[in-house]
Amino acid sequence: MKKHLFLYLLLMISSSQAFAFTSINGENLLEMCRDSVSISETKTVDSDLYKAGQEVTNSGICIGYIEGFEDMHYLYSLFLFHTKFFTLNTTNDKTINFLHLYCLPDDVTRYQLTKVVVKYLEDHPEKLNQSAGLLVWQAFQEAFPCTKS
Repeated sequence: MKKHLFLYLLLMISSSQAFAFTSINGENLLEMCRDSVSISETKTVDSDLYKAGQEVTNSGICIGYIEGFEDMHYLYSLFLFHTKFFTLNTTNDKTINFLHLYCLPDDVTRYQLTKVVVKYLEDHPEKLNQSAGLLVWQAFQEAFPCTKS
């Protein structure tokens, strides 16, 4: 019984280390999104199977991260718009900008969003140690500011 308990605990400890979450920073996201842009532009991957697998994985993580961020922004906007704790005043630019942290065009593509993130990260190498989420937000705010309609 003690032997089984020990093996169980050992398995739990080792598996928790394998699945430990590592926060993505700007440097990580830049590497992944560069792979995504490269695949999109060249329609090819490295001839080395290992590198090709890494490029495709990086591309998927980049696209998933950006789409997840955009989904969060959409839900955030809906939540603020529909709660009793928030009053929308369309004559107040600050309120509009608070509701929409940035305003994406309806026809924007994943590729364009990825290019915006890569450009922002390349233009701000001093920020690459910061959280990827913060940097995506800043990139989108800079590229897609909300304007008064």
